[in-house]
Amino acid sequence: MYVCICQAITESEIESAIADGARTLDQLRDRLSAASCCGACTDVVSDCLDRFAAEPQRASMPAAVAAAS
Repeated sequence: MYVCICQAITESEIESAIADGARTLDQLRDRLSAASCCGACTDVVSDCLDRFAAEPQRASMPAAVAAAS
């Protein structure tokens, strides 16, 4: 699902960036340019950050393993 339409950033790209160490909205902006244009997605990007950062074991698992858990 697209989270940031302006930059065509998907939820899975955000999850991958978090798995690679992004821990703040600014870090996601730097890595992906998410929430850097119109700002309409800032709350959704922040929600993704909270959700995926709270589940570090899921974020670091391969997608097939995470889906099975």
